[in-house]
Amino acid sequence: MPGHSPRVTVAIATFNRAELVVQAITSILAQAFGDFELLVVDDGSTDRTAEALCGFKDKRLRVVRHDTNQGIPATRNHALALARGAYLAYLDSDDWALPSRLGLQVAWLDAHPQVAALGGAMQWCEGAALQSRVIREPVAPEHIRAMLVFRCCLRNRTLMARTEVLRRLGYDEAMTVAEDYHLLVRLSQEHQLANLPDVLVWAGRHEGQITRRAATLNMSKTMEAQALALDLLGMPHDAHSLARHHRLWGKAEPFPVPASQEDLAWTRGWLEALQARFDARGWHAGGRWAIQRTWRKALHAAGLPPWRRWLLQRAF
Repeated sequence: MPGHSPRVTVAIATFNRAELVVQAITSILAQAFGDFELLVVDDGSTDRTAEALCGFKDKRLRVVRHDTNQGIPATRNHALALARGAYLAYLDSDDWALPSRLGLQVAWLDAHPQVAALGGAMQWCEGAALQSRVIREPVAPEHIRAMLVFRCCLRNRTLMARTEVLRRLGYDEAMTVAEDYHLLVRLSQEHQLANLPDVLVWAGRHEGQITRRAATLNMSKTMEAQALALDLLGMPHDAHSLARHHRLWGKAEPFPVPASQEDLAWTRGWLEALQARFDARGWHAGGRWAIQRTWRKALHAAGLPPWRRWLLQRAF
């Protein structure tokens, strides 16, 4: 009806993914929940993306085109400015949303008004091969808030959030990658975040992805988001301790996972200091949960015998 505002705006940002974006759009148009608009922002594509988008005639689809490539954060901010839905859901242009995704997230957010943003589980898909392992993240808000100090644990490709809350913060356009992690750290300071255990998205995995093409940049920007999380927690750090903090959940290169006795001793002291900061903020249960998992991961990475890991696990 004229003037009707949809419950959900689904935003897809795309750049030179003419074939892949077609499947992403198709998966949204096939959702069981129908009260949405689909906003596709073509960030200056030079391939056949414009032609591919013209092949859709669904009235729920809106297409906006940038004359030049502006990057992911600016493109997401543009989508935020244009969104008409009370909720905004993201989908990457190389992903496939399962038919129940929007309905599950709308029902959950309607029932939990204290939660500002909601993600879910996903499975990687390489080419036509769907991997069997389901990637699940912590579901409880108190666990997510604490774990964000270590890593991004709410996948942007599964995110649905309250549009006005996101709009007040926006994406930091200096964060050319890891902009989603940076936003979630800021968002978690005043709002609850959650994940569903349900698989919401089949996520495309291929060599053309930014995180694969720019591993060094991705690591640097991830560490910026981690530094912000530590600052907001009041945890002192320098470049050396930030690098060691990053490797607790980051990629192994160029910083190897904790392996030596000195590494483990540092990790234990660092986690004890973080636990004190969590307790000072009143994050008792969530903080303990995140600390315990990080410590167990470090012990496993050190290659210790099972009996020794069992003894050391009791430190937290």
